[in-house]
Amino acid sequence: MRAIYKNLLDKSVAAALSSIEIYNKPDFKYREEVFVILLINAWELLLKAKILKNSKKLTSIYVYEGRYIKKNRVGTPFTVDVVGAIKKLDLNEILEENLDRLIDVRDTAIHFYNSDSTSYLVYSLGAASLRNFNKLVNQWFNLDLSKAYNFNILPLGFAYNFKTFTTLAIDNEPSIIKNIILDISERQKNNQVEKEGFYLVCEIKAELVSAKRIVDAKAPRIVVDKNAKDAAIAIIERKNITDLFPYTWTDIRDLLKTDLKRFNQNKLNTIISNNKLKGNENYSAYNFRSQRQDREYQRTGKISPSVPVLYNKDAYEFIKSQLKSRKK
Repeated sequence: MRAIYKNLLDKSVAAALSSIEIYNKPDFKYREEVFVILLINAWELLLKAKILKNSKKLTSIYVYEGRYIKKNRVGTPFTVDVVGAIKKLDLNEILEENLDRLIDVRDTAIHFYNSDSTSYLVYSLGAASLRNFNKLVNQWFNLDLSKAYNFNILPLGFAYNFKTFTTLAIDNEPSIIKNIILDISERQKNNQVEKEGFYLVCEIKAELVSAKRIVDAKAPRIVVDKNAKDAAIAIIERKNITDLFPYTWTDIRDLLKTDLKRFNQNKLNTIISNNKLKGNENYSAYNFRSQRQDREYQRTGKISPSVPVLYNKDAYEFIKSQLKSRKK
């Protein structure tokens, strides 16, 4: 029995690696469809291997009609498909949801329109699924694929316009694809896309930024110590929030008074409010005075009036451009 489930495991890993190889080809016209089909096949084989390992009975993966084993035209027993295999195992609910969504996409593969939304959905589900796959292979069979193979799916390419699920244009998508995207977007809002190290989706968020904004306000900056004797050492250098967001509201107001011949203070407040510049990490940051204030914001999403808001150069330039356009 060990030889049988080991053979299924080997084929499962081969199918997963093939899906990655297909996806990473520079030019492949049927990329998403073949990737999903191979990845689901990899999962089916993996789940069957686990069922056999647990039961030690070949009949545990057979399909039955009443008391009898269902057979095909040449007399070979039918085995459970991926859906049947899922039902036989107690899987993590997020992992199972990811598989269900991939199966939905596979079943509608013939209707793909090669749109950005569909491509991004396949990528995000697939990246999460491969991560889940590696985790289970390690747990069930003590095999770390990330070390044994170059087991990772690459980004969608330089020409792809990276987005998030909340910004995808889905009006012209097939209903099944549209419903999946809307459901995932809602789950993200409610923090329901990860549980116990398993993921529903792995989403990419990317933007083109100038060099002066490449360091996130909330993250430390990593620099390399070139003077290290044996090897370069990475050092975490924390940036002050005022280095990245140097302007208070008063600073913005005073700069506008200098740069513009006529300036209406009420219009400044209107632009900030209408464009939701407060809380937009591309333009502003909350200067919390204590961890308690920060934790309260993370918990409730509400900001105390006592917490000052700081703005960056981009915010100032945006506000100034808005004021100039209103004068025309």
